[in-house]
Amino acid sequence: MKIVIDLIGYAVTLICLISQQLPKRKQILMCLAVVNLLTGVNVLLTCGLCSAVLLNIVGALQASVNLFRCIRKTDTKQTEIILFTVLYAVCGLAGYRRLLDLIPLFGTTMFMCAIFQKKEQNMRIFSLVNVIVYFIYYCIIGSSVKYSTLVSAASISIALYRYGKKQCISQ
Repeated sequence: MKIVIDLIGYAVTLICLISQQLPKRKQILMCLAVVNLLTGVNVLLTCGLCSAVLLNIVGALQASVNLFRCIRKTDTKQTEIILFTVLYAVCGLAGYRRLLDLIPLFGTTMFMCAIFQKKEQNMRIFSLVNVIVYFIYYCIIGSSVKYSTLVSAASISIALYRYGKKQCISQ
């Protein structure tokens, strides 16, 4: 079982490395949907059903819905924002067993904000906060996904610099 958990962690790490370097929002959303799904499975296998598993599943769903909206070029409705806010709160509290389970709820709030952003750079800023919070959580529970958060934080920082520099040059 440990080998499967580690392989999922390495797959997540690879996708996290690549995802934030992609220039288009829809590419980032596709990667985030896969990352959240795989991370949910990893955490489930690591420590059983907890709020982080449920929150990652909702995160995969939210990224998928927003990917569909991005492809269709439609705006996010206010009701969708409310629905996902409620879903995150319910799932975060449904899996609540101890104070530690509140960490993913905060991290996922940053993820939710990242997904609803229209601009890639804004997505990256919220994503950076998200991965820092989750890094702390994964270190505490001993998940191999913690390495993906470090790689992701580095990749996001590079992308923020790289694309921020391009935006300054083009203005």
